[in-house]
Amino acid sequence: MSLQSALKETFEELTGDTTILVGFSGGADSVALLDLTHQLRGKGELIALHLNHSLRGEFSDGDEEFCRQFCAEREISFISRKLDIGRITDTNKANLEETARIERRKFFCEVAQKFQKPLLLLAHHRDDQLETVLMRLLRSSGWRGLGGIRKNSSITLNGLPELPVFRPLLDTPRQELVAYLKENKLKWREDASNADISYERNRLRHAVLPALRKIIPEANSQLLTFSRTATIIDTALNSEAAKIRASFEFGGIFFALTEFDNHPDTVKVRAVENNLQKLEPELRLRGNDHQSISKVLAGELKSAMLATGHLIRREYDGYFICSLENDVDKNDSVLMSSNDFVFDYHAETFSLQSEQTGLPLGTIKDQSNPNIEYFNIDAIKPPLLLRMPRTGERMTPAGMKGSKKISDIFTDQKIPVRVRQNTPVLADSEGVIWLPPFKVTARTLITDSASGSIKVVFSRK
Repeated sequence: MSLQSALKETFEELTGDTTILVGFSGGADSVALLDLTHQLRGKGELIALHLNHSLRGEFSDGDEEFCRQFCAEREISFISRKLDIGRITDTNKANLEETARIERRKFFCEVAQKFQKPLLLLAHHRDDQLETVLMRLLRSSGWRGLGGIRKNSSITLNGLPELPVFRPLLDTPRQELVAYLKENKLKWREDASNADISYERNRLRHAVLPALRKIIPEANSQLLTFSRTATIIDTALNSEAAKIRASFEFGGIFFALTEFDNHPDTVKVRAVENNLQKLEPELRLRGNDHQSISKVLAGELKSAMLATGHLIRREYDGYFICSLENDVDKNDSVLMSSNDFVFDYHAETFSLQSEQTGLPLGTIKDQSNPNIEYFNIDAIKPPLLLRMPRTGERMTPAGMKGSKKISDIFTDQKIPVRVRQNTPVLADSEGVIWLPPFKVTARTLITDSASGSIKVVFSRK
């Protein structure tokens, strides 16, 4: 059966008002994909997308011109973008291959949002799948990674709409694609870097896999079978992990202790990963991340730093995961200053409102609501400040003799770190008067001689 016949039914499904976008590098794989799509697709609009990485000088420009001419001869719409990937990599002090991958995805997503019902076709084939599965196996990837490349998936980046992706050639060996090109007298561009064994994937392609097939002739089919099995396990893990509920607070993810009851470690780790991806869709756990998370959940570690730049930490009431950017002490940062005692302040995680009022009747404050406090207006020394606690700062709580460190008050109250880092203090020029909603200072309690009060309401978001 010819390649066209084998793929005819697949491509005929790409009909209607779908806008078909094809990633087109000019290499053998993408030339075969674009030509087959052009011949076999239904009525959908066809657009070829080319990103010039500028990594090979005039050869990169030659690739772009080849792609442009190929499309012009067939009246296929063509969109290209030229970037200096090397410079972007150096500026960001990043990995070259990862930078190129991110920029390609960004290019695809930005173009796709201009069209109705876009679908991106990519030219990954069976040999790509074999290399990917073997590489991830050697890197100790989780079941999701070991499932290899998905025929159907999606990509998104920087908040752009999700772009569905289809890889129609994933089950096709590369040699069949090359045979198709030669049979139809189609030219393609060769990238000399594909033969450079200094790249890990190229070493697997040109050295490791051929040697493996000599030792185990069925290596290809065995790797693909393993990949399919990994996908089945991955699907089952996702189903179980979805039963574990998480809340998104303070710029991170929180799991209550009870949510992890009666679940095996592999399911717990998957729940962590899946919820992290809700915050950052492109995120993937790497290296020893799975083991680090397991150790924290098992109580072997109190916290662990992940290769993704996130911190997982055991707290009094559960587990909190956030990026390092959100895990910072905001010591002494002033959020608001007021001389007239009336304010309405809203932050990302809390709000504080105040009003000048008469004396509360019959009681110093509403004991049923710790988020509402009344202060003696005569005892406050302006300005009134809303700020984060200073390192080692103390206050004198009402009902106590002497002062106490705010950090010790948090500890006594068993306040989790994520809450501490997002709890301000209300202070005047002489010090802290309220640590909401926990303690108020004795100095500003309302007395019989007070001329009035300030009512302050604190609320969490």
